[in-house]
Amino acid sequence: MRLAQTSIIIAALFASPLFSTLASASEGSEQVTVAEIESHISTIESQYQSTQEERREMEAQLNSVRERLEQARQQSEAVEQERRQALEQMNRRYRELVDNPETDISEAQQAYQQAVVNAQRNTQQVSELSAELSNLQAQQERHRVREHGLVNQLATYQERLALARVDRVITEFGATSQVRVEQEVTCDRDETIGQCESRADLLAKQRASRNFLDSAFDRLTESEQAIKHRDQVSPDVRLIGSRPLNSGFSGQRNYSVNLQVDLQGRITRTDVCKLLELDVRYCTDNVQASNEEASDDGKKPSDEDVMHRVLIRSNVYDDQVMINGERYGSTPIELMLETGEYDLVVSRRGYTSHNVRMNVNRSATYSAELDRLAYDFSPGEIIQDSVGNRNEGPSLIVIPSGSQRLGNIRSGSSGDPQVRNFELSVPLAVGVFPVTIEQFGVFVRDTGYVTTAEKGDACNVMIDGVVQADPNITWEEPGYSVQERMPVTCVSYGDAQRYAAWLTQKTGERYRLASEDEWEYAARAGTDTHYWWGNGIGSGRANCFSCGTRWAGDSPSPMGTFAKNPFGLEDTVGNVWEWTSARDGSSPVARGGAYNFAPSLVRVSSRMELYSSFSANYVGFRVVREE
Repeated sequence: MRLAQTSIIIAALFASPLFSTLASASEGSEQVTVAEIESHISTIESQYQSTQEERREMEAQLNSVRERLEQARQQSEAVEQERRQALEQMNRRYRELVDNPETDISEAQQAYQQAVVNAQRNTQQVSELSAELSNLQAQQERHRVREHGLVNQLATYQERLALARVDRVITEFGATSQVRVEQEVTCDRDETIGQCESRADLLAKQRASRNFLDSAFDRLTESEQAIKHRDQVSPDVRLIGSRPLNSGFSGQRNYSVNLQVDLQGRITRTDVCKLLELDVRYCTDNVQASNEEASDDGKKPSDEDVMHRVLIRSNVYDDQVMINGERYGSTPIELMLETGEYDLVVSRRGYTSHNVRMNVNRSATYSAELDRLAYDFSPGEIIQDSVGNRNEGPSLIVIPSGSQRLGNIRSGSSGDPQVRNFELSVPLAVGVFPVTIEQFGVFVRDTGYVTTAEKGDACNVMIDGVVQADPNITWEEPGYSVQERMPVTCVSYGDAQRYAAWLTQKTGERYRLASEDEWEYAARAGTDTHYWWGNGIGSGRANCFSCGTRWAGDSPSPMGTFAKNPFGLEDTVGNVWEWTSARDGSSPVARGGAYNFAPSLVRVSSRMELYSSFSANYVGFRVVREE
């Protein structure tokens, strides 16, 4: 019932003519204009501000009701004491009445009756205030869901705005136009008349193209922005046709022609992104586009041809030296490296690893200090426990202990926690991938478990930013085409905890969900950027809305689709939100973003507070195992 009410509220919030126009346009062939999207963004921003004001008002009401409830509960003891005293007084007067029938007991009776009335009123007040508090808390939960829908809706339309701006430039630039131009040439002595006419015609068309190109930039809606970066792009002009208005010779060898030329501009989406200073992911037509930097085809500077001697030592024997992922043997080792930056890792099982970024521009010696671990876990070790019947649990990888700044380090989106320092005091085994449909199915078949959604709470979906309960979908049929290696969704926080408890029971090891800080520490993998590879989402690097993959906006992707972070974890950016426990232990929090959330909401610091019975086809979980 609560989820149904939430859906009604959010649906009403977005039930505007403008939203209907945008929704229908996205499904049909009609293109949504930039102005329409900007108008809708403004509307959503106003709605979000209203929800923030409502939340503040609700919090004030909650505090007021809590204070009144506490006062009423404190009064209960005093009122009860008064009732007991009135009862004792009345009983005393009754005993006196037995000895003296003339005794007046009416005053004692009235006092007791009033004391009983006062006690009943106090009890009723406590009950009413408790009910009011529960109702306000339920409203607060609905507000949380409402807000994350609004935030995602806003971010989604900001993504669409960027795409619409690109489309607008392409449409405006690609408009056809007629240009009239006059060209005069002096025919060479060795030219035929036909050759001279052809040369004049060609020069006229070139002039027309230049004029057209100038005009094309000037008539863009964002012409001022585009002209600033015109030198960075290489648009071309398509000649549709031409018609001579007049032509003729004059003097001895002069020939002039007046042409009417039909032209059309052509510009690549990549060039449009340069003009608008947008991330190239908005302009790629190939979802599998390479994310690597383009190489320099020219000759390297001479100093880059120098080979530098690099000596690497450590304080242990039988270690392993890796540079840029390639094994080079054990220390001490002497190498010759070109100028550049290299990732150096010196490791040995049972010891901490030494990780450093080497900036090689001269001969140097690097000394690695490795400390013996006090725990059995070895960073980078792969663990997979058996759960019986030839079934394996989730694949885990041991992440190292250490310290890390967490939170909104780079000023991310709303809802990001504050910047703070965190220390993982001991290594931790973390699921390489969120728990899959196949793995969750083993648990269900072994226990007969029924999820929260299947019990009647229903699993939620998000349609055009509106969170709706759908009683027809489950973890097995979540509303999209599934593969067993996809992360399981439509599971609540309680469902995830039960799965972790089952793993503990089946393996004898200590499984649980990660805390918020543990999750972010593992997801960052030693980085301080929005995403573990940098501050830009890129194209084809993660599964999120408008992120350049074939799953984006439609469904989760199966394990093994995208690269692992430096700790060896997959899909810490997008795919599905993952349940964690909040730092203060009060409410569960989802982290990581999902396939239908915008890039700004899949940053490593993004978080979404939810109530424990909530489930959606974009929320899953991964497990951790303690040593």
